[in-house]
Amino acid sequence: MSPTLLKSKAEKQQAEASQSEGVEKSVEGVMSIRFYKPTIVRVGDVVIKAYEPLGEREVLEKIEIKTKSDAVDAVYRKIQREKRKLIEGNESLMVEIEVKGKGFALYLGDISRKEPNGDTTILFPRPAKLNRIGVYRNNRVVWTTLRKEEYYVYEGYVELPEDVELVFLDTSYGIRVLRNHIGKSTK
Repeated sequence: MSPTLLKSKAEKQQAEASQSEGVEKSVEGVMSIRFYKPTIVRVGDVVIKAYEPLGEREVLEKIEIKTKSDAVDAVYRKIQREKRKLIEGNESLMVEIEVKGKGFALYLGDISRKEPNGDTTILFPRPAKLNRIGVYRNNRVVWTTLRKEEYYVYEGYVELPEDVELVFLDTSYGIRVLRNHIGKSTK
């Protein structure tokens, strides 16, 4: 390609961008919410701070946002406002807000009250259903499937005995591997 052609493409893109500035865009989606309460899950000698759902996912509203800025950013700002209203005054609850629309999905999880000593870590980047736990010790992995209970991992901690090298959290969104730091918890 010649430099002239590249320059003309760049000029064309700049012209298109300047034409789209100030144009109002409309984003439609469905916002839903789910609350969770903290709980301690014990699987053998592994202890995990996880969350139990309080009821089913509830559809809050269908939303339509008109914006002149980035549409996804506008949806994110709206769910941030909703989150603040929902968790304000609630004690030790986790809330997950989900907005799905044509071509996008946004998830926001947050906890209404953090641990007083800050002894938590992100166990999974978004609230995810915990299906099974794998414990690696003595060069083998032993898996335990969680059958009846429905637990979710997000922000929490894992306590492991000294002889456990790794723990695997198999969730609805993939597997997270945590390394034991000489018998200390992930707190």
